[in-house]
Amino acid sequence: MTPCELREELLHRLARAVDPSDFAGALKLLAKRPEQQVRSGLIQWVLARWARLDSQAALAYAQALPTSRWRSSVLSAVLEGWVEKDSASAMKWLKDLPNGWEKNQLLQGAIGALTAQDPSIALEFLKSIKPSSATSVLRQMLFRQWAEKDPAAAAAAAQGNNDRGVLGCIAVAWSTADPGAAIQWVKSLPENQLRPEVIRSLCDSLVYVDPKLAGDLAISLPEGQSKNSAIASVVSGLADSDVNAAILWVQQLTNRSAKAEALQTLTAQLGQSDPQAAATLALSLGPGRARDTAVSALAGVWGSTDPASAAAWAQNLPAGTDHSQAMQQIVSAWAGTDPSAAANFVLSQPAGRLQSTLASTLVREWASTDAVGAANWAVENLAGGAQRDAVSLAALAWTRQSPVDAANFAASLPGGDTQNAAVGSILTSWAALDPASAATWVNEFPAGKLKDQSVQDLMIGWAIKDPVAAANWLQGLATDPSRDAAVGAFVGVVAHQDPVAAATWAASIGNDDERLFQMQNVARAWMDVDQSAARSWIQTSNLPDDVKARLLKPGG
Repeated sequence: MTPCELREELLHRLARAVDPSDFAGALKLLAKRPEQQVRSGLIQWVLARWARLDSQAALAYAQALPTSRWRSSVLSAVLEGWVEKDSASAMKWLKDLPNGWEKNQLLQGAIGALTAQDPSIALEFLKSIKPSSATSVLRQMLFRQWAEKDPAAAAAAAQGNNDRGVLGCIAVAWSTADPGAAIQWVKSLPENQLRPEVIRSLCDSLVYVDPKLAGDLAISLPEGQSKNSAIASVVSGLADSDVNAAILWVQQLTNRSAKAEALQTLTAQLGQSDPQAAATLALSLGPGRARDTAVSALAGVWGSTDPASAAAWAQNLPAGTDHSQAMQQIVSAWAGTDPSAAANFVLSQPAGRLQSTLASTLVREWASTDAVGAANWAVENLAGGAQRDAVSLAALAWTRQSPVDAANFAASLPGGDTQNAAVGSILTSWAALDPASAATWVNEFPAGKLKDQSVQDLMIGWAIKDPVAAANWLQGLATDPSRDAAVGAFVGVVAHQDPVAAATWAASIGNDDERLFQMQNVARAWMDVDQSAARSWIQTSNLPDDVKARLLKPGG
C-alpha cells in the first residue's frame, strides 16, 4: 500500500469511528486541527458518511456555511455520500440549483460518484441537462472513468458519438488495459475526420505502454496533418525514455513532411538536455523550411538555458539556414533573463537589417518589464530606422504602464522619425485607455505635420470607441489644419453609421480640397445605406455641379 493509500485508509477508519449522533460536534473539533491536508480529508470523509446516513442533515450543515470554495468542497462531499444512498434525489436537487460556478463544481464530483455507481445513469443525467462547455468536459470525464472500469461497455455507449474528446478518452483508458483491443476499436470507427484524431490521442498514450504498437499505428494513418502529429507524439514519447531509439525510428520514416515534423519535435525536446546533439540532429535536415523550423525551435530552448553558447552556434549556421529567425529566438529568451548581456550581443552585430531586427526583438521583450531602460538604451545606442522601430516598441509598452511618463519621454526626443514613431505608438495605446487625456496631450503639440498626423491617429480610435465624446472634443478645436485632419478622420469613421452628422462635419472643414474630398466620401458612404436621402443631400449641397453629376451616376 502506498503512503497516499495508507493515509486514505486511516482517514476512512477515523471517519467510521465518529458517533453518528455527533457528526456536527466532530466537524467542529476537526475544524480546529492545524494539519490542513489531514483536516480537509477527514472532514470530507465524515460528511460523506453523514450524508449516507442522513442526507438532509448533512446538506443543511453544508448549506449553512458562507459561500466559498470550501463550501463547494463540503457540498461535494455531502453529494458523494448522498448519491451512494439515493442518487435520484441527490441529482434532482443538483439539477434544480441555479446555473453558475458552484453548480459546475458540484456536478464534477456528483458525476464522478454516480459514474462509479452506474455510468449509464450518469450518462442519462448528463443528457437531461442543457449542453455547454462544462457538460462536454463532464461527458469526457464520465467516459474516461467508465472506460477504466469497462472499456467495451463505454465504447458501446459512445457509438455514434461525434465528440473527439469522448472517443479519445475511451481509447486512452482502454490502451492501458488492453492495447490490442483499443487499436481494434479505433480502427472500427467510421472513416471520417474524427478517426485520425482519436488514433492520434491513442498514440499519445500507447507509446508509453507499447512503443512499437504506437509507432505502427501512427504510420498506418492516411497522409495528412493527423498522421504527422501522431508520429511526432510517438517520437516525443520514445525520446522520454531513449533518445537514440527515437532518432533511429525517425530516420526510417519515408514520408518527408512527417519525418520533418518529427525531427522538429525531437530537436526541441533534445535541446533541453543536450543542445549540441540537438543541433546536429536539426542540421541533418536538408536546407528548407523544415530545417529552419527545427533550428528556430532549438534556438528558443537553448537560448533560455545558455544564450551565449546558443548565440555562438547560431552565428555559424551553414548557408541556406534562416539564422535570422534563430537569432531572434535567442535574443528574445536572453532579454527575459539578462537584457544587458543581450543588448551587448545585439550591438556586437554588424549594422544592418539583422541588427535592426534583433534590436526590436530585444526591446519588445525588455520593455515588458523595464520600458524605461529599454527606451533609453534604444535612444542612446541605435540610429536611423533601427532606433525608430525600437523606440516605438518601447513607447508602446511604456504607455500601458504609465502613459504620462511615456508622453513626457516622447516630448523629450528630438524632432524626426523616431519622435513621430514614438508619438504614434503612445497614441495607439493611450487613446484606447483614456482618449480624453490623450487628446489633451496632442492639443499641446505645435502646429505641423506631427500634430496633424497625431490628431488623425487619435480620432480614428476615439470615434470608433465613443463617437459622441470624440465629436464633443472636435467642437472645441480652433479652425486650423490639425482640426481639418481630425475632422477628416472622424468623418471617415462615422460616415456609414451616421451620414447626416458626417456630412455636417465634412462641410465644416476649412481647407477647400480636403472639404471636397471628405464630402465626396460622405456621399458615397451615404449612397451605400440610403440612396434616396443621399441623392437629396447631394443635390442641395454646395458641391460643384460636375462633382454632383458624377456622384449621382450609377457607381459614381
